[in-house]
Amino acid sequence: MEIRIEVARKENLENYYKIFDNSALYDHYFNGTELIHEWIDDFVGEDKNEVYIAYSSHGEAIGLIHFTMDGMCGFPHVFLLGVKKEFRGMGVGQKLLNLFFTVVESINAPNMYIMTSTFNVRAFKLYQKMGFKKIGIIPSFILKDVNEYLLVRPNGRHK
Repeated sequence: MEIRIEVARKENLENYYKIFDNSALYDHYFNGTELIHEWIDDFVGEDKNEVYIAYSSHGEAIGLIHFTMDGMCGFPHVFLLGVKKEFRGMGVGQKLLNLFFTVVESINAPNMYIMTSTFNVRAFKLYQKMGFKKIGIIPSFILKDVNEYLLVRPNGRHK
């Protein structure tokens, strides 16, 4: 499948929210709240290049990654990653993560990290496949009674 990745734009916000429908992430974090709107709205802007969208060959927004180069301890961090349900398992998440790796390789950070909820088995397996190693579990980090895996991956270009 052909996938195009571009910087997210404010005028397409409604399409970005739909990426998280029918997902474990939506069910646990966003259902019944405006949190997904708040997160995406705050991170998409003309002067920001932290949110990227994967588009299908038909121009449909099918995946989203939000990352920052100055997360915990100054390390690059994937804050949010999602793929529309009907496009999961087709390499969209891998392509978005590869974009992140490319950006991280341009800086001299020794490591990068990501967190995923312990209920999100599919995401956890993807991150391990992409070279992240589980460091530990952080209890109730974002939501009470929802634990997060902390995963770290070395920067292949660190010198």
